[in-house]
Amino acid sequence: MQLNKNFLTSQTLGKYDAEIDALKNIVHYGIGLDRTDAAFDLTLDKWLGKIPYGSNASEFSTRKRLILIQLRSNLMLSIASIFSCSLLTLIVGTFTFFAAWYFAFALLLFLYFTYKNIQSFKRFKALYQAIKPLQQIIPDIEKPQTCINEAEIAQTFSKDRLKSRCIGIAIMAFTGYMCHSIYYSTNSKIPVLALLLPLGFMSGLGTFITGMNKPEIFHRHGYAQARWRDLPLVMKICIVIGSIASISSFAWAKGLLIL
Repeated sequence: MQLNKNFLTSQTLGKYDAEIDALKNIVHYGIGLDRTDAAFDLTLDKWLGKIPYGSNASEFSTRKRLILIQLRSNLMLSIASIFSCSLLTLIVGTFTFFAAWYFAFALLLFLYFTYKNIQSFKRFKALYQAIKPLQQIIPDIEKPQTCINEAEIAQTFSKDRLKSRCIGIAIMAFTGYMCHSIYYSTNSKIPVLALLLPLGFMSGLGTFITGMNKPEIFHRHGYAQARWRDLPLVMKICIVIGSIASISSFAWAKGLLIL
């Protein structure tokens, strides 16, 4: 019986071998670590669910942690969907059997949704079990720190810094205008997303001051996706102030803070 059980388990996991291998490669190697462009295609693929969030993080531990969080969330969502669809199937099935036969189509529909959610649960469980014990086999990219000629770097990446500063100005102008329009409007109900505008404004300010850009980050560190410790001090301060401002705005909107 034990052999049979192991055989069935391996057969079930075998359905997802290709997807597991692809996800393992993403965790080990990452995606787009050397991309110094805007990488809009990667962002679009994340939104569409083609690649997981965090796949372009420069550290193995960060990629693994973010991917496991997504898989765990998908597992919980699948469980909730299975429970809801099963309950609806039971209710509609009772109506179909005792009262209205024309509910049979709805019964078949809920049965189908239950089956699909069970299959999704099995898939996410197989992926989670494959990624959780994964150990790092490829060291993170660490470029040796040599004597850096800041004047030469400033001259080399002057155009990239100028582009970043222009983007920072555009972000500040947009978020500043939106903040003024929303917070000072006659409408008392403020959208939740608007509470992120202070963080966006301060991030734009930090980008304008520092001129951060991907080509320079790649030149300094060997990867284009900056870690928190790679950010300039001014950028960190701007992000912290923006986060505090956004949290304060949320508390003010909920009536927890009087300004």
